[in-house]
Amino acid sequence: RRPLLIHLSPGSPVELPGDAKEVRVSSQTDPEKLATALSYDAATHGGLQVSAAGPAAAYAALRAGAAACRVLSETRGLRLRTQFGVRMIQPESDGGAVQVSLVLTMCAEQAVARKAAVRMKPRAAWSGSEHLKVAASTEHKKLCGAVAGRLRSPQAEPCCVLHAPIRAIGQICLKALICAQSVAVHADDNCGLEFEVTQSGDASAESHEDAMWFAVFQADRVDSSAAEILTVSNSTSALKLQSAVRDVLRRKPAVIVEAIGPQATFIALDAISVAGGNLESAEGVRLRVRPELGRSSSPGRDGEPATSYRFVVRLVAV
Repeated sequence: RRPLLIHLSPGSPVELPGDAKEVRVSSQTDPEKLATALSYDAATHGGLQVSAAGPAAAYAALRAGAAACRVLSETRGLRLRTQFGVRMIQPESDGGAVQVSLVLTMCAEQAVARKAAVRMKPRAAWSGSEHLKVAASTEHKKLCGAVAGRLRSPQAEPCCVLHAPIRAIGQICLKALICAQSVAVHADDNCGLEFEVTQSGDASAESHEDAMWFAVFQADRVDSSAAEILTVSNSTSALKLQSAVRDVLRRKPAVIVEAIGPQATFIALDAISVAGGNLESAEGVRLRVRPELGRSSSPGRDGEPATSYRFVVRLVAV
């Protein structure tokens, strides 16, 4: 087993948001899969609590926490502050031994001394478009109807701008956009929608929750049959992916980014936002994205099939 280096320093107690998850770790837990879950839950909910009973489980939890720290630092500019504690578990029967469980309370915080990634910035023209705020409780069918109704009047500027928290992107925001696109195509085979995406940094200190902006445009359908496909997994580096997106778009008119599951979907959108920001500042172009449902599926963390998304990305002049 590789040694772990733990930096200890005094600090204030870690306070978790009300919807923070609790993850239980056993000696059979895969540290790599656990690291993926920890980094996603910490970024999405702002923090979580990990409990591990026994030395093998404690080692797996610490190793996964170290990997999650590295992923959050490299991809999100976040650090994972961890508070150590113990929990005494009483035996179920008389005469049994009291079991000691290691408890790690983890909170995602913005790293101060890290250069922020360049992302596409919301254009001033977006302020004149109607903004629709999406919440975790929003029904995607109602949001679909709202977006589809605004797609019917062609215009150069966005027909609407969606502001969605990270946890509402996959199951609500993207489903609504794809549904609205289907409605538009049903009315006109050549009609569709595209969006520009950027990640906002206006998360409140209480929730630590980031959000994304989706500026939705009416657009003609683009032939993407010859586009190169980039597949995204939970372990994909967003920095490497955004470089790959830029490299492909310098050679071809479009690239398809395919992601399965909520974390891979966020990595894909974050990389597209960063690639668009770099291209906008360096070459004066922006990225437009057409969302589609993917063709493949795999079991998610809860055993249900994870949703697969395909993002057809192309360049447009600013």
